[in-house]
Amino acid sequence: MAEQQGTATEAEDKTEAPTQRRLERAREEGETALSSELVKFAALGGATLGAALLGPGAAAGFGMAAADLLSGVGEAASWQQLTWSLLAPMLPLTIGVGVLAAATGILATLLQTRFLASGKWLQPKANRLSPLAGAKRILGRQALEQLVRTLLNVVACIAAVWFGVLRHLDSHALPAMAMGPAALADHLGRLGVDILIAGLAGLAFVALLDLIYVNVSFLTRMRMGRRDIKEEVKEGEGDPQMRARRLQIMRTRSQRRALDAVRRATVVITNPTHYAVALVYERGKHRAPRVVAKGTDSFAKRIRDTADENGIPLVSDPPLARALYLVPEDKEIPQEHFAAVAEVIAFVWRLRRGPAR
Repeated sequence: MAEQQGTATEAEDKTEAPTQRRLERAREEGETALSSELVKFAALGGATLGAALLGPGAAAGFGMAAADLLSGVGEAASWQQLTWSLLAPMLPLTIGVGVLAAATGILATLLQTRFLASGKWLQPKANRLSPLAGAKRILGRQALEQLVRTLLNVVACIAAVWFGVLRHLDSHALPAMAMGPAALADHLGRLGVDILIAGLAGLAFVALLDLIYVNVSFLTRMRMGRRDIKEEVKEGEGDPQMRARRLQIMRTRSQRRALDAVRRATVVITNPTHYAVALVYERGKHRAPRVVAKGTDSFAKRIRDTADENGIPLVSDPPLARALYLVPEDKEIPQEHFAAVAEVIAFVWRLRRGPAR
């Protein structure tokens, strides 16, 4: 009982939108939003296109063969030859319609799944063999959804065909009875294409509704609880590779910003090899010199090289460099170092003014 309550509580707690990682995992498992009605609509659209392109030619060929048969031209031929003469014009139509229907249906599937190819859903699962699970599939929500889809398809197609084609049959019935075989075949072919287009219009409405419903249902099913999000964050932080990568990115960005600051520094105080501290000070703008970059060993060398390339003076003062290294970046130096740093900056200013005349 307590276990059931815990499961219900977890289901009720899933109120947060799915994270990108959650969606990626579902995709890796072969789970994604897929509207079967949109696939049917695309397949029917391909079939309609094939019928519109190849139907007139097939109808004309069939009409000519029927006219020859009725006029007695083919009386000497065998029944196999007569059957082939009637079916041969329809063969390109059948193949073309089938190929286009399959191609557009596959394309609609691939576009919805973003060309996902996964065989995990083919792997056998014990719950699929369970009679109880089978009964739930037959009598459960999925069966009800499929029943609603089927009823919507039937109603939409009947309405579309009726308003688009069938209500005009009375005005075409009598003229069609007076047509010859070739003209009648062409007329029926055009009527068939009109019926397909009308049915396509009906399925378009159902496919749009199903596409919206399937995507909303998928995102609802993927929703997460706060505990799930915390576990995902903890898992991401616990991955040594991800943590090392984040630290490396942060270190690289920090060093890039520090080297940019060195190019605007007033002076760089060095150890001279193990420490390098860049200071900036402008009279009237800064209250005290400020540490803008610092480093040890290899990064200290990069600071020295950058300063040298940009004409920033380098002053060797090991005790002062070690003391200033303890000051955080972008902070003013402590008061106890004012005198020593003031001497260094005064020396730099004298260098910039050049020798006295």
